[in-house]
Amino acid sequence: MKSAATASHRQASAVLQAKNLHKVVPAALDAPAIAIGRGCSDEVKTYIEDFLKSKGWASPVEVAPGFDVSLNLMASKVVLHVQTGNMVRAFYDLMKMQALHQQNRADCGVLIVPTAAAARRMGSNLAQFERVRNELEGVFFHQITIPVLIAAFE
Repeated sequence: MKSAATASHRQASAVLQAKNLHKVVPAALDAPAIAIGRGCSDEVKTYIEDFLKSKGWASPVEVAPGFDVSLNLMASKVVLHVQTGNMVRAFYDLMKMQALHQQNRADCGVLIVPTAAAARRMGSNLAQFERVRNELEGVFFHQITIPVLIAAFE
């Protein structure tokens, strides 16, 4: 697994740089021993979560008390989630980030997804960088006001 691309929605890169967190996401995606293919999702998620926890990130992040709604990790009001499942889940994750932003609990979000090519190797109809980036900028720009960095791995 390696970092492949990023897209900065609403100046997320600048927010991450100001919080000195701009290097942690690419570093978390640098795991040459993880082969991307069917059945790798748990290994990818576990590696990223363990890496970020070792850097002081807290997990899990509860979005609303009394509901089973959470995201993977948070540090310095930056919330992060790894989505290797169905495409629809990626936008649900963005809505959870938006909810935390509206509660003044998050300044920025990071959504980690595979590239389209990596998603095809992993399964079918999975979240993928290119589609999330395009739909966030072209369809859901006004709904998602939290700055979000979309980071892709392959």
